Amino acid sequence: MAGKVDGLGFWTAHLCDGGEEGEFVGLMMLPPAHGPDQPDDPTVCDLGYRLVRRHWRQGLASEASRVLLRHAFDTIGQSRVIAQTMAVNAGSIGVMRAIGMRYVRTYYPQFDDPLPDTHLGEVEYEMTRTMWEATSW
Repeated sequence: MAGKVDGLGFWTAHLCDGGEEGEFVGLMMLPPAHGPDQPDDPTVCDLGYRLVRRHWRQGLASEASRVLLRHAFDTIGQSRVIAQTMAVNAGSIGVMRAIGMRYVRTYYPQFDDPLPDTHLGEVEYEMTRTMWEATSW
């Protein structure tokens, strides 16, 4: 597993305007990539987000993910950012596509107590530094 990398971690997201200012929206994550099939490379990190359900489908995950991508590439100097979710998680896949990530693979991990539809696999998307430098936002 990749070691500690300054600037990577976990953040809470709160509303800045609209709704109730300061209201908790969710957790945004940008830890070092981890897992048995991930390289031990400190220049690769994992993008993640967990939003309170009432804040789904408002563009907040995409907006926050773009900020985290900017931080990963422009501030920390990462070479690649990956994101993974269940193949049935259309919402998260939509976010990954909306922020310009590209599909890498579908894989099938084994779980002792699998969630429904786990048999359909997990998907991985990525954004490389080259892809990031070509974005217009």
